[in-house]
Amino acid sequence: QALQEGKKVIIESTYLNETQRKPDYDLARSKNAQGMFIEVVCSEDIAKQRIKSRSVSLDGIHVPTNRVGDYDLKKDKWQPVIPGLIKADGSFISYMIYDSSKGSLYEGLIRDKHRTWANEIANCLGVPILPQNSELINAEKRYNLK
Repeated sequence: QALQEGKKVIIESTYLNETQRKPDYDLARSKNAQGMFIEVVCSEDIAKQRIKSRSVSLDGIHVPTNRVGDYDLKKDKWQPVIPGLIKADGSFISYMIYDSSKGSLYEGLIRDKHRTWANEIANCLGVPILPQNSELINAEKRYNLK
């Protein structure tokens, strides 16, 4: 409903693969909504430290797990984000990466029409948008994006 009203919507989840991400991509496309995918990353060591330090509940909110073994099982199933962001016509949903261990926001693939929105996100986080990180260099060429 919020998408139909033109409101900005945040969907937060640990999506491991394209199958899990696709329904949200499709929903946004079906509502002709602008999309900005922000992948939040950190090193494996920091992720495991954070998992170990989780309590089983946070003010009555269920925390998914505090078992490091779950991380190990899931990391092997993780698939890259970028291919799923590309539409059949070669256009794409905008994409940024936030490294939560460094407090750094990297430009992934930001469409011109989403540049203002990307800057608003950076301002909310209180960080600049840094150039593409090494994993995404030449992503536009590699995926033939428009």
